[in-house]
Amino acid sequence: MSDAGKYSYADMSRAGLIDSSDPAIIVVDLRTGDTRRVLQCSDFFQPGPTPIIVEGQPLKMKDDSGIVHEIKLGLNPIAIDPTNEWVYFAAMTPGKLYRVPASILGDSNSSESNIEQAIEVYADKSSCDGIAAGDDGVVYITNIDKSEISIADKSGVRTWVKDPRLIWPDGVYIGPDGSLIVTPNQLNRAAAFNDGKSTVVKPYHILKITDN
Repeated sequence: MSDAGKYSYADMSRAGLIDSSDPAIIVVDLRTGDTRRVLQCSDFFQPGPTPIIVEGQPLKMKDDSGIVHEIKLGLNPIAIDPTNEWVYFAAMTPGKLYRVPASILGDSNSSESNIEQAIEVYADKSSCDGIAAGDDGVVYITNIDKSEISIADKSGVRTWVKDPRLIWPDGVYIGPDGSLIVTPNQLNRAAAFNDGKSTVVKPYHILKITDN
């Protein structure tokens, strides 16, 4: 996200998916190159108790010793609205979508306590891996659990699109014509989550969704 020369992105850590979870938001000043890693290990960023569910099954993988772990991932989806007023973020596991004023997050004088106090709950959500913020408080949320795209706004959250091709919908982008560009990645079908055997069905798709 960007705000007055600032850029922020989610550092989810946990590169091994089952190792230590130390997520944080990185704030970069594009004018000076200064960076800040804020709110590391905040409760707002940690995964919830429910594992990611995809195509009706909990996401699992084996560690080097052969022990099977259910995958629970924290902070990842992050977006800013077109007016640069709010930064929205969430963990990947089911739980809450949060938002924080971009002016507070991007202010180098804001203490971590001040940032946390400014965070507010915006909506409930299922497992997700990508969000995009539009006008008037509209946030598009990828719903990994149900192969859906949800919409959250001031009235609540609802299903917008459900389609069997949305297998682990990941990146989302609002186009200049108001359409939504979505990249389903079939990540749950990768070999790492299926005893070493890929179950991916090619081709991969880039989907364009309109409200018509």
